[in-house]
Amino acid sequence: MSAIHSERRYALKPFEASEEQYAFISYAHDDAHTIYPLIKELYEAGWNLWYDEGIRITERYLPEIAKHIKECEIFLLFVSERSIRRPFVMNFELEYAKKLGKRIVPVTVELVERMPERLAGLQSVTPDQALQGLLAESGLKSYGQREAVPPKDKKDAEYDLEQLTPMNGYEYRVAGEGIYLTKYTGKEHTVSIPGEHCGLPVMGLEGTFLGREDVIKVTVPESLQYVSDHLEDRFTLDHLARHVGISKRSLIRRFNEVLGHPPEKEITQIRINRAQELLIETDMPVGKIAIVLGYQASEYFIRVFQQHFGMTPKQFRMKARGT
Repeated sequence: MSAIHSERRYALKPFEASEEQYAFISYAHDDAHTIYPLIKELYEAGWNLWYDEGIRITERYLPEIAKHIKECEIFLLFVSERSIRRPFVMNFELEYAKKLGKRIVPVTVELVERMPERLAGLQSVTPDQALQGLLAESGLKSYGQREAVPPKDKKDAEYDLEQLTPMNGYEYRVAGEGIYLTKYTGKEHTVSIPGEHCGLPVMGLEGTFLGREDVIKVTVPESLQYVSDHLEDRFTLDHLARHVGISKRSLIRRFNEVLGHPPEKEITQIRINRAQELLIETDMPVGKIAIVLGYQASEYFIRVFQQHFGMTPKQFRMKARGT
């Protein structure tokens, strides 16, 4: 099993999750005995609801949750002391619903000692007729009175996802539909960042390599959309001098003595060589390649590349691929 979880005995799920025009149900699994009768009542009153019925704890768990939050008409968060303390509920489900601009309604199933600031400004309701009135006002379609039929694949145990499997060499956080790497803990000097983990794409670097002067090369996946690591620092004279343990002046002198040209020229060549690899082996946009290689402006990167090859990066890619 690919996720770290704890197994608990819960009430059986009361009905199969709806896939059309539904309200998303966010709750703590510890509250299942309380929540299931409430959502069963809503379902039998004619409201389509989606909850994690039927999802098995596999590497597709989080993408399925994200997909259904994205497609829901309204997001119902059942508030209890347990749900507001669950990072998965508050940090993933709630934050993603906020990011998407979904209508979020806290449904208070018990009084809590302190309502989280994340719920400030949201009008809460109690799970009674007022909630059904709110669902009607939201434009959610009512399918009329019906009987809730438990899922065919009955289970007497549920799994609560506490966190994803540890990622070898990295610390990370989950946001929306992807993973953001927050720290590199590996020992390699040349690093190739994986494109996904537990079925989620690696979408960003957030200070991942800060303080890691020993890392001299970072290869990023095509899924990467956000970089805050200033990877260009790995292509500077200061970084190179620190890595080899000599002063910048000594580094310049040795380059001139051995190679007959300054280190800046070598750094440019390293960037250009890497640019060729990325243009041929990936579909990464030219602008993103420029950022990864440390160019502050894609226009400057294109100009430097054109000086070396007599063509733009886009033309080079097309020629290399025979298109």
